[in-house]
Amino acid sequence: MDDVDWVKIDHAYGVKRLYGIGAEKFGEYHGGYLNFGWWEKADTYIEAAEALVHKMAEILGLNDQSRLLDVACGMGPQDVYLHRHFGAEIDAVEILWNQAQVALARVKQAGMEGKVRIHHGTATRLPFERNSFTHVLAIEGSQHFNTREDFFREAFRVLKPKGVIALADFTITRPPRSLLEKIVVRAAQHFWACPNANVYNAEIFKQKLEKSGFINVSISEEGKYTIPGYFREQIRKETIKAGIKIRGWIPTRAGFFVNYAVFRAFCRGLLEYCIVRAEKP
Repeated sequence: MDDVDWVKIDHAYGVKRLYGIGAEKFGEYHGGYLNFGWWEKADTYIEAAEALVHKMAEILGLNDQSRLLDVACGMGPQDVYLHRHFGAEIDAVEILWNQAQVALARVKQAGMEGKVRIHHGTATRLPFERNSFTHVLAIEGSQHFNTREDFFREAFRVLKPKGVIALADFTITRPPRSLLEKIVVRAAQHFWACPNANVYNAEIFKQKLEKSGFINVSISEEGKYTIPGYFREQIRKETIKAGIKIRGWIPTRAGFFVNYAVFRAFCRGLLEYCIVRAEKP
C-alpha cells in the first residue's frame, strides 16, 4: 500500500462527487452536455453548448483529416457533434466509468463506432503512443486534472509535430483581497475539485504550457460569453427541478453553491474563463 497516492484518490473522489452522480439518468436532458456554453448568440442551453464545441473545433482547425483526442469527454455529445460536423476521427477519454458508459452508448446509437472511440482513463497517464494525434481538446476538464501540468506533458507527448491543443479552462486573475474573497475562491476550488496546483493566472498558465514544450501559446479571456449565461441557466426553476430528478436533492443543491461561487468569483474579478490554443513544434 506504500505506493498508493492518497491525494489523487481523494481528488478523484471529488470529481466523482461533482460529476458522477446521476449520469445514467441524464438521458438527453441538455443534450447530454455539461459545459458552460457560448452564449453570445444562443437562446437555449443546447444552442450555447454546441456553439462552444463548434468554436473550439474552429480554433483547433478540425477537418476530416484530423485525428482528435478529446480529454474529459463526459457523456460524449461533443464527440458525436464534432464527427458529424467536421468529420474528425476521435479518441475520447473519460475518468468516470458511468459517464464513459453513457458516452459509449451515445456513440453506438449515432452509428459512429470505429470513428469515435471512448476510453476509460486519466488525462495524466494517457493510454496512447507518442505522436498519435493531430489535435488535442479539453473543454472545462483540465482545471480538475491532478495536475494540469502533468496533462500538458502527456498532451505534448501524444501530439504529432505541428499538432494543436485547445482548451476551454479557468484562471485566477488576481489574489483575493479580503476574507470574503478568500472564502469565495476557496469554496469554488474545494467544491469544484480543483487542486491547489492548478490555481494560477493566465501568464503562469502560458509559462507552464511553454515549459511542457508548446509554442505560439495564446490565451483569451471570454468569461462574459460563458459564465453569466451558464449561471442563469442553472438557476432556472426547470433546470433545478430536472437536476433533482436526475441527481437528487443534495447533489443538486451542492451544485448550485458551486455555480454560485464560480459566478461570484467572476463578478468580483477573481476568476476568468479562458480559451487557450498552443502548438507542438
